[in-house]
Amino acid sequence: MERKELEALGLEKEAIDKVLNLHHSELDPLRDVVKNKDTEIEDLQKASEETKTRISELSKQAQGSDKLKEAFDKFKADAEANENKYKSEIDRRDFEKVLAGEITKRGGKSVIKKLINYDEFKESNDRTADLSKKLDELKESEDTKVLFEPTKLDEQNVGGESIGGEEPKPKTDMPAFF
Repeated sequence: MERKELEALGLEKEAIDKVLNLHHSELDPLRDVVKNKDTEIEDLQKASEETKTRISELSKQAQGSDKLKEAFDKFKADAEANENKYKSEIDRRDFEKVLAGEITKRGGKSVIKKLINYDEFKESNDRTADLSKKLDELKESEDTKVLFEPTKLDEQNVGGESIGGEEPKPKTDMPAFF
């Protein structure tokens, strides 16, 4: 959602600011998660490259020595485990990005992310389609469809003024799980 779109609808500046703040309050936590995952992945990638260099050095030294060969084999196994972890983190980050996009596309709240289990989609051949199907099910379910409904704002919160001396409408209470 962009400011231009809201201005085209004729909303006042204050109303636009409040709508955009609500929009960002939903997306910013998802962006932070992805940013943290990116940092973790970069760290793992650096560690993986250092490990590969060390393996190459140890491989040259281990030729002809049983103790060094054992140490090398252990180090190599540890390196493979770290690389698998690195690849898993990349996959999880990509999953988080697809999930965030699919939630946003449906106008859902970021809390929906808590209802989606990564392990359920880990082996999926078409992750986007499977996520889409799962989110559609959640959107139709009586228990979770409220997570896809737009947040209601009272007139005063979006820059409206009371009409004819009427008392401002009370704020709409949000469910406790928000």
